[in-house]
Amino acid sequence: MTRARSWLLAAAAVCLVSGGCVCLDLTQPRRYRCADDTQCAAGWRCGTDHFCVDPSGDALQPNAAAPQVTVAQFTPADSPSLPDLLASTRERAEFPSSCADAGHGSKWSAEPIVAQVRGDTVSVTAVFRSGRESLPDGGLPTGPDCASFTGAPPVYQERWEGSLGGRRALDVAQIAGATYVLTESGGLCTFSFAPGTPGLTGSCKNGVFSFSPTRLRTSPNDDAYMLAHSSSTYALYSLGDGGVGQASQVAIFGGRPMSFTEMTIQDVGGRDYELLTAVNDAGLFVTSLARHRFEPDGGGTPAIGFWEPVQTNEVACQRDPASSEYGAPLGIRYVDDYSNLTANPVMGLHVTQRSGFGGGGLAEDHVLVYRATNDAGFPYYGSCVPLPAPSSNPPGFPFFYWQSLADCAPCEADHHMRDWRLAWQFPGPTLVIEARCLPNDGGTVETVNAVQDAINECRSEPLTLPDIARFTRPSRWDRADGYANAYANDLGHLFGSAFTEGLTLPALTLDRPPDVLVQTASGLLGATAEELIGDPFGSQQAVLIPREVFRQSRHGFGGSGNDQLNFLSGVAGQPTWGLVGDPDPDEELFIVVENTTRPLTGEFIPLRILAHFNAAVSVQPPFLGAATRSALGREVLMFASNDVLTAVDVTALADDPNAGGFDEAAYFASPELEVRAVPLPRTPITSLVPIPPDPAAAPPLFAEAFLVQGGRVFQVTAFNHTYWKAEELDLGGAEVIAVVADGRRGRAGTKEGRVYALPSRVPVSEALPGSGTPVLGYAQAGATTFAVASGGVFRLRTDGSSPLGTWEAVAVTPMPPDGRGYQSARLFSIADELLLFLHAGWGYRISGGR
Repeated sequence: MTRARSWLLAAAAVCLVSGGCVCLDLTQPRRYRCADDTQCAAGWRCGTDHFCVDPSGDALQPNAAAPQVTVAQFTPADSPSLPDLLASTRERAEFPSSCADAGHGSKWSAEPIVAQVRGDTVSVTAVFRSGRESLPDGGLPTGPDCASFTGAPPVYQERWEGSLGGRRALDVAQIAGATYVLTESGGLCTFSFAPGTPGLTGSCKNGVFSFSPTRLRTSPNDDAYMLAHSSSTYALYSLGDGGVGQASQVAIFGGRPMSFTEMTIQDVGGRDYELLTAVNDAGLFVTSLARHRFEPDGGGTPAIGFWEPVQTNEVACQRDPASSEYGAPLGIRYVDDYSNLTANPVMGLHVTQRSGFGGGGLAEDHVLVYRATNDAGFPYYGSCVPLPAPSSNPPGFPFFYWQSLADCAPCEADHHMRDWRLAWQFPGPTLVIEARCLPNDGGTVETVNAVQDAINECRSEPLTLPDIARFTRPSRWDRADGYANAYANDLGHLFGSAFTEGLTLPALTLDRPPDVLVQTASGLLGATAEELIGDPFGSQQAVLIPREVFRQSRHGFGGSGNDQLNFLSGVAGQPTWGLVGDPDPDEELFIVVENTTRPLTGEFIPLRILAHFNAAVSVQPPFLGAATRSALGREVLMFASNDVLTAVDVTALADDPNAGGFDEAAYFASPELEVRAVPLPRTPITSLVPIPPDPAAAPPLFAEAFLVQGGRVFQVTAFNHTYWKAEELDLGGAEVIAVVADGRRGRAGTKEGRVYALPSRVPVSEALPGSGTPVLGYAQAGATTFAVASGGVFRLRTDGSSPLGTWEAVAVTPMPPDGRGYQSARLFSIADELLLFLHAGWGYRISGGR
């Protein structure tokens, strides 16, 4: 017989001629051998394992008449171009607390605060690290409102804009909550912001300075003065009363005024103790508002504005200007780990060194590194001369000298430095240098080199940096001071820090696809992978401070809260749950938490612990979570850790939102995730999706799920808390990269774009067109399966007339101008939202089509 349309109900088994003799259990009537669909009953199909199956329960739901697909970009916040000007502050801006304070403190603060100028527009972005709660309209409740205020979702980032009124900006400085924009002809615009209110407030004035300065300089950690200068004149601006000091020039010992290329202002101990340092072709020149002398010549207290030359040491601590191998200083950078108990002030000088006899060869850029010390040697003109060394000080004022420390050549011999910065890297700390290098032959391909230990290994080989836009795109540094606390690139990314955190400068908007998305009270929370430099498998690996947590506000993803907790995984089926942990061997703490609106304990962290791993579980990535409510009403939490599937019943906590907390007692009282299945040992679980219960099942099951290991699909069935079974669903050798589900309809997606129904295993789509593969990921939105591949984004479309759906391209615009397309793209389906993230962190919300 050629078609299996009937069977002997009275017999215990049947022999099928067409497929060979196979004994079948007649309680499983789907098990009929076949070579193709013609050998199966009407409406049935021949599965990949060559058995006839009835796919009606797994068929695609028609979506041809669904609303048109729309794509809206929501991050980054800035346009894909470099800002004209950029500035940041190291000082936090503090504001009075109210009943809206999420931290429950007397004050709440914003840090960092980063200002940009783009044409006529000034924008300021502030990050509230601890978050704050506000009214639904974004305002802060005060007075009678506090009595009834119950709290709106916390805000972690806010942004304001203002206008220059057609003026041309020359420089910008951010000092705490005030933004200063220097304009042509000595003009100055001053802006301020108020949390919860739209727009910057302020005004612009012409002729604030009697000359035409081109640069503003700030003195971090000091609110006394700001410096404005041109190439020949400078003046101090009082931040207290807005007064402007007398315009002055740089002249030594009564000589003629000199031009200069750069001037900085340093706070060395408090108001009126600033040091001014000017750089020109002749070297360094220093003056002090405290009327210090910088050479121990026995003279009396000098007048304010008394400039002295300062000896520039070579690293060998020799001083022979006639035979110096270095050119004049070209630039100065400072870095100070002021946030720790012990200050580590360091200064870098950019100089050039010429090779060949008499210095007539190629020029090579060097960074001479100096550190502060209280002992410059004896005598002053000894082996390492102070730079600068105040020798006349008020009683009790500390002595700060500069001691030569290292000589670095961050760029290759055939490259020159376009830009550079110094920073302290933690843990350690160690001093790092980041240099932007361009080829000397006129090429435009920029390389980014990093020296991870500038004190001890200044000539080490350039490190391998993460392949992210932070290190691979044209940049603009903060130049309102010498500390480079802010950075922007031409993809619209903005980076800033309250202090220079090594090479990272945390992003204020998402700058790469997140590994994890979790729903929070204030929107979505995304976590990105740690950044590694050097060999991640070597014992000497250098770890950059991770940018882990980004939260979504009305301005897109930005800010960070609870960033001491590394979010490692979300939980499918429970979008507000996630896994946080510390993989450090000394800590090794992993807990499943729920994001709440308000803290439940004295820890003041808006999380509560739901579960932790049993001590017998060897917890290691990758991590995947899923939760499902069984037909018996039990909430079952499943977590995959590498090749192990763990599970636990968390019904008590899931049903009581006020139970638990985030403290030691809550940790030990939470349920324990225990090993329940290891389908394919030593092979990571790479995809996991829970299946809702079958109300008709008798007896009802405890839990169901599909998972992927090594490209193979397994169906997991739990009959009770301890009895779990994993059975492979053979897809004929297809390489599966993900499983998703439309209700109880499982879907297995392959690298080629073929989708199979689960558990029936019949195909419900053809492969993607050749230009669209390989597939990078799948996501389910409603009844529709979406895929992102190297060729774009696609949705599986069907009108119900055919068992096979067709792939339909989804237009995504605008695209990042980095030319990377969909490389490393990720699709997420979180709480009915379908989100796409591209290589550069550009995010899109995909609506309709489902």
